[in-house]
Amino acid sequence: MISYQPLIQSLRENEYDVRVCARKEWRTLYPEIEHWIPSRVPWSTYEETQKYRITQYRSPEYREFVRQLREACSGAIGVDTRGDIRSVLFLYLAGCREVLTLSNYLGSDLRNFSGAARRVPFSPNSRRWELNLSFLQAFGLSSRQQPPQFPHLRRP
Repeated sequence: MISYQPLIQSLRENEYDVRVCARKEWRTLYPEIEHWIPSRVPWSTYEETQKYRITQYRSPEYREFVRQLREACSGAIGVDTRGDIRSVLFLYLAGCREVLTLSNYLGSDLRNFSGAARRVPFSPNSRRWELNLSFLQAFGLSSRQQPPQFPHLRRP
């Protein structure tokens, strides 16, 4: 979540309504984000044995998560900065009208399906925050190439 800061800041400076779906423990990094949907995507769990259990997808908590996400994302442009086809499909399920994703699954040579989403070129030589900033080109924006900064977390 730290590597998203330059991208989120650039989008907000260009008056985009940014909505974030991520773990609730990361919320304090982005107090300026009004729409934060706590993620309940089973495949993002740290517990390998829980990732693909069908019961995870049938729970009331998961259904509530999908409802909240559809409410927040209907008609939006979804951004998947990992090149994960599961996330791409999920963003469409959430009601996004368009999805941007990396051309490759992050950290691998596995290419993303060409028709699944609009692809942003993956560069193995870029830092994560630089890679995230490359999504700005898909929005027709340029970036200032600055690393993540969280002034509200600095000590006085």
